[in-house]
Amino acid sequence: MYNIKPPHKAAALMGQFLRNKAARKAIEFLQEHPAMEPDNLLGRGLCFSIQDVCKRGYDRIVARSGVDIYSSSKNAHLFKDEFEKKFKRIEKDYKKDPKLLRAQKRFTKISVPYKKLFGEPWKYDRTEYWGDMSFFVYHGNPKKWMKDRNPYIWQAYSAHLEPAALSFEELVIKLAKEFKKRFGNFKREDFLTPEEKKNHRTVRSFNFIKKKGKMFSTLKWNPKYMNVPDSELNHRWCEWFISQSTYGKKTWSDGSIKAILKCRKSGRWPKEII
Repeated sequence: MYNIKPPHKAAALMGQFLRNKAARKAIEFLQEHPAMEPDNLLGRGLCFSIQDVCKRGYDRIVARSGVDIYSSSKNAHLFKDEFEKKFKRIEKDYKKDPKLLRAQKRFTKISVPYKKLFGEPWKYDRTEYWGDMSFFVYHGNPKKWMKDRNPYIWQAYSAHLEPAALSFEELVIKLAKEFKKRFGNFKREDFLTPEEKKNHRTVRSFNFIKKKGKMFSTLKWNPKYMNVPDSELNHRWCEWFISQSTYGKKTWSDGSIKAILKCRKSGRWPKEII
């Protein structure tokens, strides 16, 4: 992946080793986070693509379709005529709702040809790895997790993380860093109660029972062990997320996550939670 040339071979190898080590730690952090679906190995949580980009970071699609400019962009005044034409069409559709009309105008965008915007054609500069992450919420009663057979009971939500990097390792490191800022620096075990943590340190989850005349021991569940399913830890994290996280309170305080926590509080769980 890396083009190593002497006399910097040793330094480059060390740099590659450190990047790989940091990437492994980043993946372990994401896998152990309570906002991730357990046992999925990031299969549903991580999306990435490899893109050829210009010196400004735009891909080949932009070279063909143009650069999106929003009415709220700093350089929107340069395309006043184009926006005016778009506004006239919007005004016809939303003239009866001034509030919605203002919102539509604010998020109106136009596509400007790359060469017209920058004065030169698009030219390849480098290859980048682009990525995004999802976080997950358990859409069900955590006490009945053994009975749930719905493969989509762990619902995915976009984390809106879109970093770019020059290698896959660097991409994973950036994703983990941004994920930590938005969703907290946690492992699942951080949401165990002190009593549960002590129990897990001192009590075995299974006991080996030796029976007379039998060559092998029988593995039996220990009822004294306080089992806390990942779904329960996920809901405990959700409570922290929409009550104490700045991003969570601002972006996710309404909707299905709030509905799930209401079900959790009341103890009444419908078949489906929107």
